[in-house]
Amino acid sequence: MATAQEIIESAFSKIGVLGAGETLSAEDAATGLRLLNMLIESWSLDNLLVYDAVQVSRALTAGTASFSIGPSGDVVGDRPIAILGGYVRVSGYDYPIDVVDREQYNALSDKTNGSSWPGAVYYEASMPNGRVYLLPVVGSDCTIYLDTQTVLASFASTGTSVSLPPGYQRALEYGLAVEAAPDFSVRVPESVARLAAAARSQLKTANVQVPVVDTAARIRDATSTQGSDGGLPAVWRGPALAQPGGDRAAARERLLRRAEGR
Repeated sequence: MATAQEIIESAFSKIGVLGAGETLSAEDAATGLRLLNMLIESWSLDNLLVYDAVQVSRALTAGTASFSIGPSGDVVGDRPIAILGGYVRVSGYDYPIDVVDREQYNALSDKTNGSSWPGAVYYEASMPNGRVYLLPVVGSDCTIYLDTQTVLASFASTGTSVSLPPGYQRALEYGLAVEAAPDFSVRVPESVARLAAAARSQLKTANVQVPVVDTAARIRDATSTQGSDGGLPAVWRGPALAQPGGDRAAARERLLRRAEGR
């Protein structure tokens, strides 16, 4: 367990702001806490530095077009920065869904018809609650599961203690040292800058997740046993809808190429 004050003191000592045996002043502690929380907030924008994807779920009924996630949303919790992926569960079976961006969403002329359950979602990171738009609108009851990227928790005070995963305390200490140097008009020692970059790089490497699911086989199974339209099941209509004018066979082939890395 580490406290915010311990991280701040270690960071300040690395750039000579705090000497051996010295006590952190209240003013410097407040500055350190502010900079530490700003650093954590900036890390949350990089999905390789977020602790983990947090899964949220919601039961959907026919006619549902969207729902909100956030402190006062339909799904109560932290407002996501982004939706990383997910799936829909229908009658005990799970079907992957795509995440489309604003441009793709706006390009869809028909956002309501085409399937019994969503094949894709668009996420609007509004405040205070984000909103998930379902593509198309739900035609029959199902449950959606989404992997969300959430903001790292900030430190409420210098006395706040946290249990960080391996490597995070070191990265925070060196990262804060680099972040704080301009506020105290000091130069960052080359060794500190180098170690800060190395610690950050190690976090990125540790947080990379290699897929283990044979997605190509899953798509082949789905497209060979369900639906029509060139073998593309209704749940996989999202990618085709996201590219107006594309036919279903072409959409199926795009899915297979993407899954196989071709």
